[in-house]
Amino acid sequence: PISSDNIYLSQEKTNIMFSKILKYIEDKKYDIEFGVENLSSRKGSIRLSKNMLLPVLINNEDLKFTYNIGNEFRDFNKINDMKPLFLDRMNNVHIYSFDYKNIHKPINKDDDRSKAIIKELLHLKSSLFGCSLVLDYDFELLPGTPKEKFSNYVENAEEIYKIIE
Repeated sequence: PISSDNIYLSQEKTNIMFSKILKYIEDKKYDIEFGVENLSSRKGSIRLSKNMLLPVLINNEDLKFTYNIGNEFRDFNKINDMKPLFLDRMNNVHIYSFDYKNIHKPINKDDDRSKAIIKELLHLKSSLFGCSLVLDYDFELLPGTPKEKFSNYVENAEEIYKIIE
C-alpha cells in the first residue's frame, strides 16, 4: 500500500495503483498473482492495516492478500477479525516476532508473542492451503556467523512446520 497523510488518501492512491498494475497484467496476459500486504503503523505516516485494505481488495477482484501476522500484532497486540474476503484472497502469510527494540525477530516458541502468532497460524491452518508461509526475519537478528544464521533459520522453519503440520 501507498502511505499518505490520511487513511482515505492512502486507500485511494493504493486502489488506483493496483487497478493500473492489474490492468497491465491482464492486458499483457501475464500469469501473475499480485498481492497487497497489511502494514503496521509508523510514526508520522499512515500505512494501511488489514481492515483498511478492504476497499482496495473489493475494488480489485484479482488482487490477492498477503497477511502479515507480525504487522497485525505490532498494531493491535492481537489478531483482529478475519473477514471471509481476506481468507478467500490470501496467498501469502508472513510471520515474525518483535519487541519494542527490534522487529522481524525469529519466532521463538518460548516467547509469549511468538506463541500467540503460532496460535493464529494454527487457527488459520485450514485456510492456508496454497499459501506461502514466509519467515519475515531480519537475518542480522539470528545468532552466529552467516552459515550459523542460515542453519538457525532452517531449524526455526522446521520447528514451525512441525507445530503447524
